[in-house]
Amino acid sequence: MLKYITSSKRKNVDQDENKFPVQKKSKVDDASEKSVTPTRRKQASSFRNEWVRGRDWLYFIPGEGMYCKLCQKYNMCPYDRDTWNKTPSRRIRLCTVKEHEQTTGHRDATKRELTAAASQNIGEIIQPEVNRDAITSAFTVLYFLAKQRIPHTTNFEPVLDLLSQLGLSVKENLRVSKNATYCSDKSIQEMLAILSSTIEESTIEQLKKSEYFAIMLDETTDVSVSEQLTLNCRFLNESGQLCVRFLKMIEPLKSSDITQPSSTVTLNASTIAGHVAEYIEGKQLNAHQLVGIGTDGAAVMTGKNNGVVKKLQEFATTAIGIHCSAHRLQLASCQAANAAPFVKKFHTILRQLYDYYDNSAVRMAGLHAVQTALGEKVLKPIQPSSTRWLSIEMSTTRLKESYVSILVSLEREGEERGTCYRFIATMLLLCDLLPHVSRLSKAFQAREFEYSQLKPLVTSTISTIQKMKSVDADNLQKLPQFITNLEKSDIVVKERADDEKYLKEQIREKYINALVSNLEKRFPSDDIGILSQFGIFDPHRLQTEQSPDYGTNAVKTLAAHFLQKPDQRDVSSDAVNQWTHFTTYAKESILKQMNLKPDAIVDHLCTSPMVQQVFPSLTQLAKIYRVLPCHTADSERTFSQLKLVKTIQRNRLNQTSLDNLVRIAIDGPTVDSYDYQAAVQKWAEKKNRRISLKK
Repeated sequence: MLKYITSSKRKNVDQDENKFPVQKKSKVDDASEKSVTPTRRKQASSFRNEWVRGRDWLYFIPGEGMYCKLCQKYNMCPYDRDTWNKTPSRRIRLCTVKEHEQTTGHRDATKRELTAAASQNIGEIIQPEVNRDAITSAFTVLYFLAKQRIPHTTNFEPVLDLLSQLGLSVKENLRVSKNATYCSDKSIQEMLAILSSTIEESTIEQLKKSEYFAIMLDETTDVSVSEQLTLNCRFLNESGQLCVRFLKMIEPLKSSDITQPSSTVTLNASTIAGHVAEYIEGKQLNAHQLVGIGTDGAAVMTGKNNGVVKKLQEFATTAIGIHCSAHRLQLASCQAANAAPFVKKFHTILRQLYDYYDNSAVRMAGLHAVQTALGEKVLKPIQPSSTRWLSIEMSTTRLKESYVSILVSLEREGEERGTCYRFIATMLLLCDLLPHVSRLSKAFQAREFEYSQLKPLVTSTISTIQKMKSVDADNLQKLPQFITNLEKSDIVVKERADDEKYLKEQIREKYINALVSNLEKRFPSDDIGILSQFGIFDPHRLQTEQSPDYGTNAVKTLAAHFLQKPDQRDVSSDAVNQWTHFTTYAKESILKQMNLKPDAIVDHLCTSPMVQQVFPSLTQLAKIYRVLPCHTADSERTFSQLKLVKTIQRNRLNQTSLDNLVRIAIDGPTVDSYDYQAAVQKWAEKKNRRISLKK
């Protein structure tokens, strides 16, 4: 017990020796202590260099005392005072050093130093092994896979293995340690996000520089039966040229609330408008520069009171909703077929015929064998679809081209080989009519389609179609010869006494009247909407119009809607004065061009700096007119890329990866022109990495 008390007392005295002076003991006390405690080894009273071995933190300053580097670095106070940190330990003994090593403060400092040293050592090991060329090559491989719509996560490493077999050590330079190969799924997705974000940032930067922009919205269902909403935009670049870009692939049935990402929502106008508004605000786009919203005309989009367009107009006050011209034309064509029962039946037979061959490789091989034997082109029936704008016309034309071979191949399925007069006549009639509708649809899908050309094109198409009610076109004129050729091939053509009358009254007149009526309903000639006011920029109308007040009211209406800002003076009068001046200028210069294009006036206002200085209001109206979407064909093209990217084999693609891949496929430059150095630099600066890129 006495030994324990003496030892504890000695320890407390050692710890507090810097605070209290040590009293000298008498010889009597020393003698009594020696009689009670065992003999001790004499402690060193001066600092020895061997104490530093294994203790890099320890250092001694003669005349002062001992210090701890770690306690100083991490500002630790082991004894709740600044000993070993700011003030030295003056008790120069080895036991003092060992006691300090066991204190909580010193241990914490040691752990922090080991953690920092471990990170630094890993960085020192990896840095010399990885260079910029290896990372750049990896980005190039990944971009190639994404641009070609090849599954990237499963093919990235095999492509690197192929490069290794060809003598390119890309993979070897990436593999810097067992846990740092940069071939993992996490690394691949991170690089893919960088490649996509570089493209998106360029688009957003250009979009912000444009004075005005428009968006296009459309919905579809992907291969995993998930609702997808595509968001595209139209804007003018610094040169005044029209640019169309993909912005975002949105899953509208998923909540945008980050606190409840797994919750589902109802697909309605509020949900769609909320997703679009969230993107516009998130990218810090100016909603007042949004002037047009193109849709497919669905009720959820164009509802008068609660449609998507109406809700977006709450914060984009000047934006106007535009029903896609190509969609309107397709609706007119499909509804016209319903008015003529036999034409509707013809469409049904087309679909059945396609399914008959498409669902059997044996039947398709038999058809190709018959076509080869008859000396015809080896052709496959084309799928007719009410949603694919040109498919009915192409399917009908393909049927006419391979009609004989199809009838011969169908002989195997029936006792008698034959066809009817009405079916042949309907087929030839549609081959005369539908190409005009298809050409009009292709014109509507042009990226820089001018709205001022819509009425003339529709009017001319209607006039051409109406003539076919009384005059046979090329294909229908060849009906007798077509039947004769069938009979020469031993194909029986079933005819009735009233076939010609039925063709004229029940098929021809009904279908043409319905088609013309639907076209006139979908594209009224007396359209007084604000979009129709831009027709004043049609150079041919301006050239032939003699009225001195031509375009005045239209300019006033357009300026009041698009250019008028709250709490500002009326801009309509300035726009009218500029228009009066501009008409004289246009007749003296622009309209005297030899090959006058439909967009000559708009193009001149958008690209000529001098003209923009003289006619600022008209320039703004011309730019607005150029970005307005007369169709949503670009959304349909996005859907085509979506189906190529998200296939049955890749049906589990998450939404972020899908958005990145679609953006690269649509807007990404060619593989040899992408700026990989910028992407690699962005990747390196994204976070504090364990490697540094070597130049």
